[in-house]
Amino acid sequence: MLGGKSPPNDVHASLCFHLKLRASHLLVAPYSDYQEFLYQTISKHLEMGWNYQQSTDWLNDNGYTTPRGKRFGNAHTHSIVKNQNIDTTTIVGELFFNIINSIAQYELQLTRERIVSGLEKLLDGKPI
Repeated sequence: MLGGKSPPNDVHASLCFHLKLRASHLLVAPYSDYQEFLYQTISKHLEMGWNYQQSTDWLNDNGYTTPRGKRFGNAHTHSIVKNQNIDTTTIVGELFFNIINSIAQYELQLTRERIVSGLEKLLDGKPI
């Protein structure tokens, strides 16, 4: 409101999200203590500016093995960091998961609206 008057094109917007998700991969057990240690160690190395190969070399030089008991390769360290699951059993994990899914749903709906708007303009003979 400006000077007690509402502008003529006053717009009110609200967002409403509804998400129904079924994903069996979310039922995967969280990392074991050893996997969590590896994840934390590799993440710390990356924060220090190391690359995956340097982290792999450090783990091998210090006698650590993959969760399956093999020597580390570059792909192992990358997949440990990449595959860290969101623990949806905690309140923070559930919150994070819901925020990400809400944003994804919003982006999907926004894309749909833009496509429909573009098609309407095209059908009315208006340039897109």
